[in-house]
Amino acid sequence: MVRSSIAGAFSAIPKPRIARPLCCGMLFPTTRWNAQYRYRLTQKIANSAKGRNREIYSMILTMKKILLTILLLTTSNSTTAHRGGLDSNGGHTNKSTGEYHCHRDSCNERNGAKKRNQQQQTNSSYNRKSWPHWVDEDKDCQNTRAEILIRDSLIPVKYKRNKGCNVTWGKWNGPYNGQQYTKASNLDIDHIVPLKHAHTTGAAGWGRSQKRSFANDPENLLTTSASANREKGAKGPARWKPPLKTYWCTYAKKWRHVKSKYRLTISVTEERSLTVMERTCY
Repeated sequence: MVRSSIAGAFSAIPKPRIARPLCCGMLFPTTRWNAQYRYRLTQKIANSAKGRNREIYSMILTMKKILLTILLLTTSNSTTAHRGGLDSNGGHTNKSTGEYHCHRDSCNERNGAKKRNQQQQTNSSYNRKSWPHWVDEDKDCQNTRAEILIRDSLIPVKYKRNKGCNVTWGKWNGPYNGQQYTKASNLDIDHIVPLKHAHTTGAAGWGRSQKRSFANDPENLLTTSASANREKGAKGPARWKPPLKTYWCTYAKKWRHVKSKYRLTISVTEERSLTVMERTCY
């Protein structure tokens, strides 16, 4: 009797509702409140995700604008920028073209003045008479032409009327064509770097004394056939090369030596032609 009354009393007590766990590990007393909270939490999470997405999208747009600006600046500067740093004048030489470029106003002023000066010198007309040649420096009656003929002859030379002044006969190898000559009248003395070419590459402003030294410098003189010398004229390596290719190496070295000795300029095309000839040295 007592046991049945106690059991009935316990059965009359209402059972509490147990809330189900949500994502955040919290327990809620009612299912209805639990559903409402779940809905609101879901909306909040969704709105927060949308906000983050908008921020990320905005950041992506900003980065695209920055990259596009950098690209445009790089492209616009590529026409004037070159490899290598600037020298003390604010410019540098482009190795691929050999041209000098300025990147500062002070450099532009100096370079402009230099170019104008060079242009004025180049524009001054070439006059062969201002280059005294075939002189007799040591007063032994043998002028520069005779001394070069004596130097280049393979055998002792003979002179006109035995006075030892004018060379008439000997034996010479023409370096430009490989032919042999015995009569001096068939030969010319060639300026390896022609006088007119020197005039247009830095010698226009020289005084008469320096021009005289250049015109009679044995290092710039060579016995050649008259026809080869006249075919060459005042041309540089870009326009004329010795017909005999086995002489290209020696010719290119002599040309560079004279240009360096007198500080004459070498153009881009001239440099390329010299490089082609120097390949035969190996």
